[in-house]
Amino acid sequence: MLLLGLGLAAALVLAGDCRMLYARTLYPIASARGCLEAPLLTEEVFYGTQDTLTTVLPMYVFLDVCKRPPDPYSGLAADPETRISGVFAEYASRINNASAWEFHEALASIFRDLKDAHTLYVKPSFFGHFRLAFPYSFEVKGGDVYLAGLSPDYAFITESYIERYGEDLTQRFGQRLVAINDTDPLEYLTAWAKRYVYATKSTHGQLNSLLAGDFMVRSLKVFGLPDPADENVVLELANGETLVIRFSIYSDREFNSEEEAIRLYMSNVIDPSEFTEIHPFKEAQAPLKDHRPTLRFFTEELDRSAIGSSKYKLGRALSEHFQPSHEYADHVRSARSGANYRYVIGDDSFSLYRYTTPQTQVQDDVVYVLAVYSFMPDDMVGTMNNMVDALEHLREVGVTRLIISLNGNGGGWVTLGHLLARALFPTSYPIYGAYNVRVNRLLDTLVNAKSIYTWMHRVDPWTGANLTYGTASDSTAWYYEDRETYDYIDDVVYGSARKVRFTRRFSFDDDLEDDISEGLERMYKFPGLDLSPDRVAIVTDGNCGSTCASFAKHLIEDHRCMAIGLGGSTEVDDPYDVASFSGGTVDDTTRLQVAILPLLWQEDVASHLDNVALLKKVFMPTDAYFRYSFHQLFSWNMRTHPVGSYAPLEYVPTPVHKVLPIYPIAYNWQGLDGIDTFMDAVYEEMLLVAHAGQEGNCLPGFQDVRHFEDGVAGADCPLKGNENGRGIYDCNGTCAFYDCAEGYYIEPRTLIPPAFRTCEPRVDSHAWDMYVPPPFDHSLHFAHILLLLLTLATVVTFVYVVLSVRKPELMAKFHGRVKEFFGKCCRKQRYEAEPSEGEPLVPGEVPNSVSATE
Repeated sequence: MLLLGLGLAAALVLAGDCRMLYARTLYPIASARGCLEAPLLTEEVFYGTQDTLTTVLPMYVFLDVCKRPPDPYSGLAADPETRISGVFAEYASRINNASAWEFHEALASIFRDLKDAHTLYVKPSFFGHFRLAFPYSFEVKGGDVYLAGLSPDYAFITESYIERYGEDLTQRFGQRLVAINDTDPLEYLTAWAKRYVYATKSTHGQLNSLLAGDFMVRSLKVFGLPDPADENVVLELANGETLVIRFSIYSDREFNSEEEAIRLYMSNVIDPSEFTEIHPFKEAQAPLKDHRPTLRFFTEELDRSAIGSSKYKLGRALSEHFQPSHEYADHVRSARSGANYRYVIGDDSFSLYRYTTPQTQVQDDVVYVLAVYSFMPDDMVGTMNNMVDALEHLREVGVTRLIISLNGNGGGWVTLGHLLARALFPTSYPIYGAYNVRVNRLLDTLVNAKSIYTWMHRVDPWTGANLTYGTASDSTAWYYEDRETYDYIDDVVYGSARKVRFTRRFSFDDDLEDDISEGLERMYKFPGLDLSPDRVAIVTDGNCGSTCASFAKHLIEDHRCMAIGLGGSTEVDDPYDVASFSGGTVDDTTRLQVAILPLLWQEDVASHLDNVALLKKVFMPTDAYFRYSFHQLFSWNMRTHPVGSYAPLEYVPTPVHKVLPIYPIAYNWQGLDGIDTFMDAVYEEMLLVAHAGQEGNCLPGFQDVRHFEDGVAGADCPLKGNENGRGIYDCNGTCAFYDCAEGYYIEPRTLIPPAFRTCEPRVDSHAWDMYVPPPFDHSLHFAHILLLLLTLATVVTFVYVVLSVRKPELMAKFHGRVKEFFGKCCRKQRYEAEPSEGEPLVPGEVPNSVSATE
């Protein structure tokens, strides 16, 4: 209440009235500013935000490389440390004068410019009530740009625009554009996307993101306002007509005055001391679910591309192009292409369809589409079981070609993405990636305190050896031992002897989590599809991010499938990456607070903590939060990216094999409407690649897409040497990473291309048991066996003593039999050692002097 009173007293109203009397109604940007800029920057918010960001920023794993990125992203250089210092220096003298919007937007723009969707400053939730809107979408066909309407969810934007400005926009739907702001339409949209879209570093993904919805609706909790020169868009139509369309703002609630806006903003202000004081009687809770590693683009916007193509929401996915239009249709025929889509199984994360056309019937092809919308299901185990059901169906029907649509997939649980890759291709090893984190003072404190940042199942990415759970060694060894430094960062970025340290590389998973054990067991036991690489295609719009990026890049680096890109920029300044932000894992200040509070709330724990004052600085003074890339993921291909080099996949594009000029649509891009736009073309491309492979030719761009005669990966993979079944494959990495058989590895730190090394067996349970690994380290197996033997010996001795006392006649008979047995064994050994004269004994032959009965 004290903070609220101080804020209301200091928050003088700036120029402009706050009058947004109706929700979901468009208002000019100038009018909406009266509400946006009504709250002022207070002292508590300024200094608390400064403390938090300067304390947490070193956790950002790309804090160094972003200052001087390698090609092809060298043009995206940004220095968040310097820019943050500049913002705080500027606004320190403007406290109680500058608007809160200006301050928070200045911080948010710093991280949007990194083009890493994992890394954002998300403003207080007050600003999430406002959205920037545009009443048209754009469709690109044949290189031309056409005006189109918005999805049904956003039709109110167009209606409100017509009501406010009196222009009937619907009459222009389908009209071709010849210029936008005196520029070629596609060039203008590409330039706009490069300036304002933050979800990816790739210009191709940026343009596709804009077309899929980024231009039409944007939450001001994350985004900013367009530059004044971009607030009005001049559209020149092919029929000679010119339109001037304005960006506008709507809110999800009404605002009647500046005071109302100020009160709502101040309700987002928090006094961190209420949480950081020691409370001896509070129970410190840090549930495991809160620390599960995720690679996820947590969008703060409304759902732009409706995930509505599973059977449960199919009715929403059906537009005028599809019939029938009833809600739970199993068969949907496209009026555009004539293709038939039969729904098989799915949930909120994916759907599986059977795709049938006259051509697939002529080719006798069994073709399926696996549309994966995200790796963040509501029910983790349910989705894992559903995925295995889908894959088992594919095995039963004898699928011949599989198309995996990853358009707009923002990621999710790390484990789910890697497990799906393993289920599709179980011989693709290792399953998980190689990660590490940036060493810094805050993380030192959290690791030393054994916070939830140490509660992760970490293993060596190559050997599979356990690094944490159940080990006899200290579970913080992964953080302190074998740290890595990189010449690129120390010499190229800083040009000095500065040594930025990172931890050793490790893999991690959720395999010790009880709540997903059921799904894990089925995933590991599934025998896989292992289709020939030319029979599997990943389809991407360049906005497959986070866990989705790990999934896609893993398969492409291992040459498990072909990758088809859709749409994208016509510029050639960067390759078409199969994915967008690869990051590693995402973390934020909210999760940091979850880790810190149990430490502060327990007096006996807090009294032994290092840097308690540092930990208390993590708490934001508002409900804003800072999200950042925490783990960085490295390439699986250690032949091209050796361990000593610095090549995180965030800055290493994995190019697609082919780009088709098919662009996203604003409505149901992930669902059947979107799928139907590209399926025919992708299937045709797969037929061409397969035919060329059968003829021993390689189409341009597809040289690494191998063809196996029987359609099964590994069938045509020659061995250089057997090594008792371990490999070594002479396939330049096209059959298995490091050319080893499944379950074996070559130590990449000693790998000097093109030399081959001996394939050693991995020690993780994944390689052999194919089910959930036990929660203990293999190094402890000897102790377990010794304990078992001692227990058995004790039991046998006890039984022997009891029988000797209770049944002496039985034990006497037993002793006689034992003596007789050993006597016979001794005589047999003596006879075999001294054979009789004559022919030497054949192995296994009974000597003449010993009867067959004996």
